[in-house]
Amino acid sequence: ALTFVHVSATAGADKDFNQSPAEADLAALVVRRVCEAGLSAEQVGVICNFRKQVALVRKALDALGGEAAGAMVSTVAAFQGQEREIIIVSVAYRSGDLSFVEAPERLNVAITRARRHLQRRPREGH
Repeated sequence: ALTFVHVSATAGADKDFNQSPAEADLAALVVRRVCEAGLSAEQVGVICNFRKQVALVRKALDALGGEAAGAMVSTVAAFQGQEREIIIVSVAYRSGDLSFVEAPERLNVAITRARRHLQRRPREGH
């Protein structure tokens, strides 16, 4: 299954759009809800295209605490050769910057790591 969730493009994003606190908070919330539904944190992964976004998602998960804090959050490279039951793709980007999707090998890793469910959260206007 594939799910798209709308996130506002400007909600706390930095000027370069390589991080989005609103998107990070939502990713953490989704991880928590999935863990509350019965999956372990080891079965859930969050893939980000920028290290700044990884740091924001990790900070949000740590703030939530509990089982969700154990979920793997990293860039595409770290997920190479791995799978999780559920993958959340948290992509922060500048308007017009499609470098993440223009790199087929990175996009392939991001969208093929989920065994059961992939959630991609596009921002407003994209």
